Amino acid sequence: MRIPPWLPLVAIASAVALPAAADPGPDRTGVVERVVAVVDRRVVLLSELRARSKPFKKQIERAVPEGAQRAAAWSQVMTELLSKMVDELLIAADADRLRVTVSREDVDAALKTLSDAQKISIPELLAKAKSEADLDEADYRDELRRQILEGKMIRIRVHGQMKDFAKLSEEERNKAFEAERQVWIEELRKKSFIEKKL
Repeated sequence: MRIPPWLPLVAIASAVALPAAADPGPDRTGVVERVVAVVDRRVVLLSELRARSKPFKKQIERAVPEGAQRAAAWSQVMTELLSKMVDELLIAADADRLRVTVSREDVDAALKTLSDAQKISIPELLAKAKSEADLDEADYRDELRRQILEGKMIRIRVHGQMKDFAKLSEEERNKAFEAERQVWIEELRKKSFIEKKL
């Protein structure tokens, strides 16, 4: 499935296939609300999960035939996305502990970087997000904020554990970030109570 280049990078990971989940999509009728995950004292609600799945609705409708295949694709997205949301709660708690924050200026700068990379204005970028992924400006900014927070936290960990970080090539830095992210997330999971109910 092709992910548009203007969609924030973290959203790409949500389309990876994982075991099937019970929810066929964001427009499913029936249950109004329920808890789909508990992370320590925080919860993820079904409505939050459905809202976060919006960017994939049109992609799946375009790429996957209606029926069992589409339901399976939704299950994969929902399962992966729930795991991602759980990890985000763990990251946010760790950031709170270290008093790491993301300012509005940080998000504005990320929007500018994305619009420059796509050679379009910020209003055009936001309009594209709305038309192609049903993301309004607030949703888009929230996604960027989550990405920036995770990036800040990973940089803190990697810089603290690697000497001569500035001398590494971009490829070496990316590998270091990803390796450290995996170790860090696993540490956070081990220290927390996590229950998924999807």
